[in-house]
Amino acid sequence: MTPAKQGTLGQRLDSAQTAPVPRESMPPAIPQEDIGLAGHFDESDFVIPGWFLVQPSSQDFPDAKAGQFATRDGRVADSLKVVVLRIAATRALWPKEMGEGRRPLCASNDRVHGRPFGDTDGGEVLCQDCGHYSDNPWDGEDGCYKGYAILMALIDSDDEPAVIRIKGTSMAPVRQKLLSHFQPRPGRVPMPVWAKKFEFTSEKGENVKGKFYIIIPKLIGATGNPDHYRDLARHLAGVSVEAVEEEPPFEEEEQEEPFE
Repeated sequence: MTPAKQGTLGQRLDSAQTAPVPRESMPPAIPQEDIGLAGHFDESDFVIPGWFLVQPSSQDFPDAKAGQFATRDGRVADSLKVVVLRIAATRALWPKEMGEGRRPLCASNDRVHGRPFGDTDGGEVLCQDCGHYSDNPWDGEDGCYKGYAILMALIDSDDEPAVIRIKGTSMAPVRQKLLSHFQPRPGRVPMPVWAKKFEFTSEKGENVKGKFYIIIPKLIGATGNPDHYRDLARHLAGVSVEAVEEEPPFEEEEQEEPFE
């Protein structure tokens, strides 16, 4: 039985902070031999572009229509053909009342270690020890939302690395149409995520809050050269795929419904 929630939001986060979890950050996977980079480089020097599914309420992508994919530097696409290199299971704790900060109270890039922000800055906590671990973000309270951050290679852009974040109503189709291909099965050798190619398209939905778009992964086929993508994934192994980018879940996506 799940214990009843007690205390304020801050108290529930503080309960998990009594024993911060120390953890060294992983450096980028930079080869040691001479490849033309001089001096000390860290994660801040390597920026992976992010792609977003444009919603009807989006105001950050003036050159894109709702249902298209876009980047903050103005690129627009109707769909994305990709090879997935890594999928990070994420969480982000957003307050019920967003205010002007548009920043989560806490975020996790692995659903194991949380990084509180604001008044609770100062260390990492174990997610399972937090009072928000069993949150149901759809019940009208402060919500710790699950999501995925997908590091991918764009097939039509010479395998350019990119990131797309999955949340809200897009979670179900991604589970069913992408993650299901890589589910470990007894007696079988696990299949790496870079073994298959996918096309990300969008589909229009509607609920009591209005109209919105969800991401639909479509299997294209086998990559044909999985070793190339394995090496690319290893090269990018030290690049952090952040849980959030200072952006709360879209209002239209506050109800996650089963996808058929």
